[in-house]
Amino acid sequence: MSSKLPLLDENFDPSQLMDTVARKRMQQAQLLGHAVTGNPRDYLEPDTARKVLSDFYGISDDTDPYARGSSELTGRFQELAKEAKDRIFNDAPEWLTFEELPIAMLLTPATVLSYSCLCHPQHLFFGEVSFKDESLDFIVENFLHEYAHNWLYLLQEISAFSADRYRVMYTLPSGTPNRPVTAVIDAAYVAAVLRYYYAKIKKPQREAELTAYLAGCLMQIRNDPDLTRVGLGVCRRLSEEVASLS
Repeated sequence: MSSKLPLLDENFDPSQLMDTVARKRMQQAQLLGHAVTGNPRDYLEPDTARKVLSDFYGISDDTDPYARGSSELTGRFQELAKEAKDRIFNDAPEWLTFEELPIAMLLTPATVLSYSCLCHPQHLFFGEVSFKDESLDFIVENFLHEYAHNWLYLLQEISAFSADRYRVMYTLPSGTPNRPVTAVIDAAYVAAVLRYYYAKIKKPQREAELTAYLAGCLMQIRNDPDLTRVGLGVCRRLSEEVASLS
């Protein structure tokens, strides 16, 4: 059985996922000994969510080189990121219900295009190079790339995609080596969301590239021994996305 996925399935209810995640985070905060608020929705605030998940996974800005020294986007960088976000939702109005999820946009001093992580939920980190030449097309792809990651991370907060017993490592179609199965699923999902977007705005060459990338990810992990029932369901849904294009 395949899973319904955010940003890909029209009948996916983002508010239900957000409510479930908020309640789980509140329970985690209690287990961690945090001062707990009475409203689960407080845990959808990016800063609150980040504190809970960072503590839960034992990660801090000091131990995460991509988050270290990051700061809120300001000035022209902030304007460009907002323009990118507005363009995405204008091009894909069926995604407007997903805007209810608060996100934080930060500038990282690390030499990366963009970055996100499960332990920093609802945070999109951008390197300065993302804004090079102020190319809105380029910024749109980087924004949607990280935005998609953050929605899949919400599903992973509820149920793990892998059991991490055998820990088989893979090389992404892009050439990035030593990626666990969950990271490959993440990459495949992002490719599927980007492909969906480029299909909407009629960019067939980019759509074809992403279809090949998505298929390359799924082909590698089809027999991974660590996939959970939920992980298999996500893979099956992404496989349907490939099949619909063949």
